[in-house]
Amino acid sequence: MPVRNLRRSARGVFALGVVAGLVFGCSSGGSARRAVAIVATTEACSPARIEVKAGERIAFEIKNESSGDREFEGIEGTKIEETMVPAGRTRTIDYTVPESAQPLKVKCYVPGGPTTLIEIVVSGSVTDEGGGHPFKTTKSPNATVNVHLD
Repeated sequence: MPVRNLRRSARGVFALGVVAGLVFGCSSGGSARRAVAIVATTEACSPARIEVKAGERIAFEIKNESSGDREFEGIEGTKIEETMVPAGRTRTIDYTVPESAQPLKVKCYVPGGPTTLIEIVVSGSVTDEGGGHPFKTTKSPNATVNVHLD
């Protein structure tokens, strides 16, 4: 009997290790992103300017410190879908920066109220730092966007 229980325990530990490896291994996937904090207050959103590199993977972390809902979205060709950020909440938007000769623009606003335009200035690229990157960018403001709700 003790040998049989030992085998079951060993199989259980092995299975748990495999599952943990899959969960933690798949969740990171080499998708490290630079966090870019954006704070929304009653008066405005900040910062007004963000410097990035083409091909850089960033995570906009929009924290709404106002008493009303805020919205965040790309404008003038910047491909970021409109995202509602309820009062007191935070939303994270994953974004891969495309190559762009002109600044990309997003707006952070109260629906029907004050609007802050945020300029995203693209200078250089991730490959300028050496080593390259595993994805390609285009010369148009197309990008990958994933929204995470908390």
